[in-house]
Amino acid sequence: MRSRLLSLCVFSALLVLPSITNAQWVTDGTALCTQTGDQKFQRVVSDGTGGAIVAWEDLRGSDADIYVQRIDATGSTKWTTDGVAICTAIHSQFYPMIVSDGAGGAIVAWIDARSGDNHIYAQRVDGSGVAQWTTDGEVIAATNTLLILPVDIVSDTANGAIITWLDHRNGNQYVAYVQRIDKSGVVQWTADGVELGNAGNDSYANAHIVEDGSGGAIISWPDDSGRIQAQGVTSSGNFPSQWPFPTTICSTTSVGGYWVPIVTDGAGGAIIAWEDNRNYGTSHDDIYAQRVDGNGYTQWTTNGVPVTTWDRNQEYPGMVSDGAGGALIAWEDTRFDPTEQDWDIFMQRINGSGVVQWAGNDAPVSTEIHDQGFAGFVPDGSGGAVITWSDNRDGVNDIYAQRVDSAGQLMWEPVGVAVCKASNDQESPYLEWDGSGGIVTWYDKRNDTDYDVYAQWVSATGGVAAGVHDTPSAREVALSPNFPNPFSGETTVNLTLPREEPVTVDVFDVAGRRVREINEGRLHAGATTLAFDGRDNHAHALPSGVYFYRVHAGSETVTRKMLIEH
Repeated sequence: MRSRLLSLCVFSALLVLPSITNAQWVTDGTALCTQTGDQKFQRVVSDGTGGAIVAWEDLRGSDADIYVQRIDATGSTKWTTDGVAICTAIHSQFYPMIVSDGAGGAIVAWIDARSGDNHIYAQRVDGSGVAQWTTDGEVIAATNTLLILPVDIVSDTANGAIITWLDHRNGNQYVAYVQRIDKSGVVQWTADGVELGNAGNDSYANAHIVEDGSGGAIISWPDDSGRIQAQGVTSSGNFPSQWPFPTTICSTTSVGGYWVPIVTDGAGGAIIAWEDNRNYGTSHDDIYAQRVDGNGYTQWTTNGVPVTTWDRNQEYPGMVSDGAGGALIAWEDTRFDPTEQDWDIFMQRINGSGVVQWAGNDAPVSTEIHDQGFAGFVPDGSGGAVITWSDNRDGVNDIYAQRVDSAGQLMWEPVGVAVCKASNDQESPYLEWDGSGGIVTWYDKRNDTDYDVYAQWVSATGGVAAGVHDTPSAREVALSPNFPNPFSGETTVNLTLPREEPVTVDVFDVAGRRVREINEGRLHAGATTLAFDGRDNHAHALPSGVYFYRVHAGSETVTRKMLIEH
């Protein structure tokens, strides 16, 4: 398994992207901070007026500190240039998480080493960028010798926040904890947090949290036996009387990773997803999910229902509510690469009864060459989702985004919308969405020395600023992924041309050998369906495996992956 810090039907018409008229948004993003030293691990939340508040870890000094910036819907930064410092205490502060305070500001929580041990602090900042609580933050947990894993945070629905984390204050065993802080910065529950239960010993383990709709929360985490656990907590810091302590979501001890996202089911309960290798021992991971009601009782098949069980690895699930009692789940996937080094992004929808909705095929969000690793994933307000990722198709990491509707259809350009293609690497994008569009943030090494924080606006139809008042550029040639994929007989792709062009198609195996050449001749402008019969140049059926097809149309070349399964 790779280490990570925290962290379709396929035919789609090429959209004519709208002009972006926000005067401050520029090609490849607006800078939020370009100070010396690294600015990384940013998180973003809505400011309630179409803009966003962004928090990040900042190394402009000798140690990491926590800074924030607000950017409005036009791309104008609203606070101090390069951000407002909300914690500059001695030693390092890192891995901030952020949630709206419901009043135009935000609450930020982070891990803090000011005392020599890792503790947790939080600060509230108002819509003007003014810190509201004690200078450098309020203590959330500060027992001795804490080694704390990244925090997660949600609103308490009363302008405060509920925060969860794992620590091993009692020895080498991690334990899950939760704490509430009110809008005035006063901790509400047991000092140093309410204990939830044992957690895994792995340094990548995380506890995740979701609001329960009644001022409390539900928390999910992996335990020390590799099982998935969940626990509800009321607004007063107690466990609901009906709730088992804790609820075992999955007891197969076959969890392949420690990434356990959770979303509300809209009825006081939650849906939880995880990596699971029950089908392969320890060699491959699948994605499973389970629903738990507001009383702590699981609703679906014991130990969860399979979301995807394709060959090879499916890892790092992310999840958002579909707004109808179910969830949209995305993950990173190596099904097309026998070496398991080339990661793509797939998605599936599961309803409130635990039934996957896109039967027969997961939705391929991005299957370009090289790695795609997603981070940002939000509901679009219409039953679908918007996803953004770091994409290595051109040999460096760029930022791309895609919108997928409730039926699994790609809504934007089939290859994804390029949000930022500046020089060098752009990493770990996150986004905030308000229905008419959203703000994507990432950390960026275009200056070739250290990382800075940037942001960009993406419209609801996939428009991205390509210069002040400019219309975003779009591919002249659009090629959908092939369908079906995998296939055993014939598969087709949709090709859209801006003008009459000569078109050829080459098919390669994973060793790079050309196994089929097809000359389509000159094709007219508009949409054309191309078919491939799965045979080589000698009319022999190609064996099962991963192949690449490369379409040349005029001066453009587009490459995709496909899988033959007999």
